[in-house]
Amino acid sequence: MHSWRKFQFFTPQFHKLNNSNEEKQSLSFILENPITCHTTGRKHIIFGDQNGISYFINQNFMVEFEQQLFDISISHLYELSQQNILLAIGIDDAKTNQQLIKFIDLGSQKNSEDLICIKTIKINNTKNSDDKIVSVAVLDDLSRIVLCFSNGLLLMIFGDLLHDRVPKQHAIPGTDEEDTPIITKVLFRQQLYFSLDERVRVLYCVSENQTFCYHITGNQEYRKMILQDIGAQPESVNISMNGELILGKDEGVFYFTPENPGSCFGFEGKKILTEFRSYLAIFTTTNNNKNISFSIYDVKNKYIALTKRLKNNILYLLNQWGSLFLITDSKEVIQFDEKGLKTKLDFLFTKKLYNVAIDLAHSQQYDQSEIYEMFKRYGDHLELKGDYSGAITQYINTIGQTPPSYVIRKFLDPQRIHNLTKYLQALHEKGVANSEHTTLLLNCYTKLKDTQKLDAFIKQESQDGPKFDVDTAIVVLRSSGYYNYALYLAKKYQENDLYLRIHLEETNQYITALEFIKTLQFKEAESSLKKYGNTLMDKAPKETTDLLFKLCTGYKAEKNSSIQINNEKNEERLIKTEIEIENEIGMEKGKEREREREKENGHEKNKDQDKDIDIEIEIENNDDDLLNSGIEGTNFNDNDIITFDDDNNDEDDDDDDEDRSNLFKERFGSISNQSKKLTENDPNVNERNELFGNINKKEKKIEKSNNDHYILNDDQYPKSNPSNFIHTFVEHPNWLISFLENIIEIQIDSEPIIYNTLLELYLRKDIINSKNEDEKQKKIRNNRGKAIKLLKNPNSRYEKEHALVLVQMYKFTEGVTYMLEKLEFYHEIIQTHIENEDHQNIIKSCKKYAHKDQGLWLLALNYFVKSESDCSQEIVQVLSEIKKENLLSPLMVIQILSKNKKITLEIIQDYLTSLLKENSNKIEKNNTNIQKYVHDTKAIQEKLLLKKTKATQFQSSRCSLCNNPLELPSLHFLCGHSIHYRCLVGNEITCPLCNLEASQISDRVSSIQEKIGKHDEFFRLIRESNDGFSVIAKHFGRGLLSEEK
Repeated sequence: MHSWRKFQFFTPQFHKLNNSNEEKQSLSFILENPITCHTTGRKHIIFGDQNGISYFINQNFMVEFEQQLFDISISHLYELSQQNILLAIGIDDAKTNQQLIKFIDLGSQKNSEDLICIKTIKINNTKNSDDKIVSVAVLDDLSRIVLCFSNGLLLMIFGDLLHDRVPKQHAIPGTDEEDTPIITKVLFRQQLYFSLDERVRVLYCVSENQTFCYHITGNQEYRKMILQDIGAQPESVNISMNGELILGKDEGVFYFTPENPGSCFGFEGKKILTEFRSYLAIFTTTNNNKNISFSIYDVKNKYIALTKRLKNNILYLLNQWGSLFLITDSKEVIQFDEKGLKTKLDFLFTKKLYNVAIDLAHSQQYDQSEIYEMFKRYGDHLELKGDYSGAITQYINTIGQTPPSYVIRKFLDPQRIHNLTKYLQALHEKGVANSEHTTLLLNCYTKLKDTQKLDAFIKQESQDGPKFDVDTAIVVLRSSGYYNYALYLAKKYQENDLYLRIHLEETNQYITALEFIKTLQFKEAESSLKKYGNTLMDKAPKETTDLLFKLCTGYKAEKNSSIQINNEKNEERLIKTEIEIENEIGMEKGKEREREREKENGHEKNKDQDKDIDIEIEIENNDDDLLNSGIEGTNFNDNDIITFDDDNNDEDDDDDDEDRSNLFKERFGSISNQSKKLTENDPNVNERNELFGNINKKEKKIEKSNNDHYILNDDQYPKSNPSNFIHTFVEHPNWLISFLENIIEIQIDSEPIIYNTLLELYLRKDIINSKNEDEKQKKIRNNRGKAIKLLKNPNSRYEKEHALVLVQMYKFTEGVTYMLEKLEFYHEIIQTHIENEDHQNIIKSCKKYAHKDQGLWLLALNYFVKSESDCSQEIVQVLSEIKKENLLSPLMVIQILSKNKKITLEIIQDYLTSLLKENSNKIEKNNTNIQKYVHDTKAIQEKLLLKKTKATQFQSSRCSLCNNPLELPSLHFLCGHSIHYRCLVGNEITCPLCNLEASQISDRVSSIQEKIGKHDEFFRLIRESNDGFSVIAKHFGRGLLSEEK
């Protein structure tokens, strides 16, 4: 303590007490009495004398009132801190010397008459009632009182002391024995203490030679614990606010707790001590009481707040009314008041004692913003002195209050990079760093080449997530060449896009990127392949096509991909040592040399399909002075990628495998023979068949897989639209052919764009790479065969018009003909044959489609007439069909034929002869019909005339309806029928037998008259009829062409 800084943080005031006899109510007069005890509390300093009187002293050091608490004497007083109760111990009966404990209510006293004793407890000291009580320990909740007698006995009184009728009392075991050390002071630790997983009360006991304590349980069990084999006088023993026992010995001051011995501060002298707030006040005498001093220590902050030399010994050291009071034997009262915190801090700042000021502010619970400002001032002070390490420590304490830019600007000098790094680390640890701070910290690590701290920073774990901006960290590490650290962060925090970009743009680990995509969920995998599919196809076409096929036919994220297995095994190993890297490089080189030797000797062995995946380590060394390694890159051979390949080692498959194969066939069918023929003669298909194979091998592969991902058409797994990835194959048309062929085989209902694209690929000649012209032509013919089979496949869903454009653009004649026929473009079919001068197909097509469009013969006739070649036979065939269908009049035929001067009459002689003969037969037939109609008309007219001019005789004797003899009344009709009047219905006056025929004729005449003027109907019939003239003649004969009346 002598080395501690000394200050004068307390102001002394001296009060001289009046000793005149007139001032009987003064403190000076009271002190003349035989005082036996005292206590301090809320309002008063209370003294008790041997006559049983208690004196209540106010702040003017006058007796405010007094009270006779006991009839004989008072030995102890104790005012509770939590309740306004005074506990007094004394004697009322001189004969029995029975010691009593009285509880005095101080809550409402105004004078001595108001004090009420609310409880009295008799003390049962069965050993010797004459033994005096030397120390008392009281729990503020009044659950326990311990009395220490002069013979060493400890008496425990416990229970609800205020309400229990007779509280329990018993001696603490072991204290009533003769060899027990004489205890002179007992103190309760007010706070509960946890011992052996239970809460206990701690009772400190101090004798002249030993200090120990009791752990008191709720079951009244006492466990004794020796703290130290030293003791102290009663006036040199106290307890701190934290429950630490304080002993003042001649050689120093000792602190004890049940947990540990505590601290010790050495300085000589007899001591009287007490606790005052956070201070320890000690009255010390040395050199036979010649040197007397009073000091106040701040034990926590380790400085002396006051040192005062005194001339006289003290009688009492009191803590009351927020001040310390010394009452000396010269009847003088010295009051010590603590200076204000602001005053103390200003003084310390002027002395540049920032650390002391900060500790003092913390202990006084000063405003936190002011404490931040102190740290900042302290840091500025140290920075000016050149103590940059100390300054950065103080600036770290200001995080959250002082802007980081204020500190960072002071340490931008490269020589201060270590200090700046420390500050930036603290910013991240406290979670207040932004992306710029993360960038700066990572740059510091890379400049320092401190991979250990970089590793710790990246791998730090927190329940609240990373304490830095992950995206920024990845960007900085990537730009600095620390790819493996960037990959670690990207994978850990699921920055999948950044993870793929690093693999594709920096480390060139394309297979690893594909394996990572397989572990992503459907939407992320789809997005990644859309974004990076072109790059992956350029570097790993086979594996990329395989993954795209799975994505489009039923995708499930893989849980146990090789890259995940590798990462799980190396989860706790981020940085590899140089020795590990060299060993791995050596092992890989050894494996590579061994494979080369096997190839040279012709003994390259096929690897089994289920062999463990080989993991290759690619070391990236972009900085000569930095070991840049971390997450191991993975390279895979073609055999390591799960694809639908040609490996067909399934001879030992069990019955379950066969059942799965049958189930697959039932669900999806097998590839048609047509598809097999499309590929069997294609020289380019061999390599791509390694990826897809035929359906049998595909089924076998699926059988061997336990991963549901390879059940292709299972609706429970999402599928991507294959058309979204056509652009990915822009530089790889042959892979696109294989991809689309297998897509439409699995998904027959694919979108039209899939079929359109595949058709165009079949027709393109530029994608066939072959130096041999014969081989190239063979491939072209093979692809054209695939194209026509695709067009004729009834399940194909291509767009017909688009397909027509394609086959015309690529001059695929067979395809053009088929598409024109499918679209019923018959004129275009004839025109195509005309362009190719294919006379035979012209005639053939006209015969085939003329029943749907008879104009085809006219088109053919015009072509043959205009043709420069000899088409006489074709013209004869066409004229024969025209005559048969009566498509043109002879005059028009002659006009068309006259355009070609090479056509002679001999060519059309047969046509004209047969035509004239047919016309003659028609004329003769028509003349015969005319003569018949004339004869019939004259007969009818004569009959009508006879009816009108001559009488008609009715000779019928029976009714024409009922066939009964005629009876009057009856009716006779000119038609010759006679009918009973009663047989007629209603008032009918027409012959019912002839009326039906007459009405039919009348209706027919009415319908003909209604059609008069309906010109649209007339022209429609002409258009639809093959013989328009007959339609006109029919309408003319019926009078339909006459004007409307």
